[in-house]
Amino acid sequence: MLLDQKRTRRIVQVVAIVTSIAFVGVIFVVLGLVLVGGGSGASNSGSGGAGDLVAEAQDVVDENPQDAEAWEDLAQAHSANGDPAEAITAAEKAVELAPTELRRVQTLVALHLQENDRDAAIAELSSFTEANPDNSEAFLQLGTISDQAGRTQLASLAYQRYVDLNPDDPTTASIEERLEELASGEAEAIPAEGAGGN
Repeated sequence: MLLDQKRTRRIVQVVAIVTSIAFVGVIFVVLGLVLVGGGSGASNSGSGGAGDLVAEAQDVVDENPQDAEAWEDLAQAHSANGDPAEAITAAEKAVELAPTELRRVQTLVALHLQENDRDAAIAELSSFTEANPDNSEAFLQLGTISDQAGRTQLASLAYQRYVDLNPDDPTTASIEERLEELASGEAEAIPAEGAGGN
């Protein structure tokens, strides 16, 4: 029985890690495309590197100020240029323009996590799930990040909503086991991706 509990905990941890890696992986793929000039036909052959990308992305935003994707590209360019505050500001504008698109929120959440600001990441996902109560992926991410931050009550609520939305999903069994662990008070912390965090 004890071995089954340890095995179950490991499975839940693996699921949480894989989900986090996939979530952050999407952001790095987008960032990689921006850095090599993918998607917009831009080239990074100038001497300015990431600074050129910021200027190019800003030009696109100036031409299309209501384009959420343009703002997201600007956020990625600022991030690549080492300017997290400007990256977050641009990502917030992308979310404002496309409030039902989880991808936009994921970019903003990833930027907050890169800055080790789990509270801001949780706040963004909480706002998104409040406005989009049927987006199961957002609830799973909210649960995972809240769990990593030690906010077990919020993690439990988010995980439960995920289970309610996906009763037949293969991941649901692992999430239900995690819910039981959290309810029992015997839950081991899920390791957070990266160093530090709130």
